[in-house]
Amino acid sequence: MEQVVKHIVLAKFKEEVTEAEIQKLISDYADLRNHIKQIKGKDVSIENLNQGFTHIFETTFETLEDRSAYVTDPAHVKFGSELLPALEKVVGIDYVPTHMKGVVKHIVLAKFKEGVTKAEIEKLIKDYADLRNHIKQVKGTDMSIENLNQGFTHIFETTFATLEDRSAYVAHPAHVKFGAQLFPTLEKVIGIDFVPAPEP
Repeated sequence: MEQVVKHIVLAKFKEEVTEAEIQKLISDYADLRNHIKQIKGKDVSIENLNQGFTHIFETTFETLEDRSAYVTDPAHVKFGSELLPALEKVVGIDYVPTHMKGVVKHIVLAKFKEGVTKAEIEKLIKDYADLRNHIKQVKGTDMSIENLNQGFTHIFETTFATLEDRSAYVAHPAHVKFGAQLFPTLEKVIGIDFVPAPEP
């Protein structure tokens, strides 16, 4: 498959928003692809996520231009005007991943502490990319460096075939060693695992 652009929004709904309102918003989100031709796929994952986020909204596009058209499309603008007032907190991220088919995504958003040198960051990124040479369950890795919302500066994404493979990755000595190097350098971090919902 050709390059795709992923648009992910992590969201935590306000306490006063009812389950029915949440389900309506999720339904409205799923309906966007019926109105915006640039959307190539979508996933909605509802689970207990780190840092208090409760929902992931992920949209896939073929190009950055398609993503830009999506953001300004009237259907998206209308949806945003309904969704945003219902949220307690939100982080929106766009990135261009290497497309690898898998059913479990492992995403870590990271902001490095002040004082960590560029060379140290580059070494950690290289070490992260090298994990796939040590952990057989890793099906692919994507690393995006951009100016992201909420002060996060890096995305580390790993794709697995199963949740069991993800668990093996987390416990693997190469991953544990990498984590021991990475975590002392971070100012803040969010780690999220999700199984994308199949297309209806």
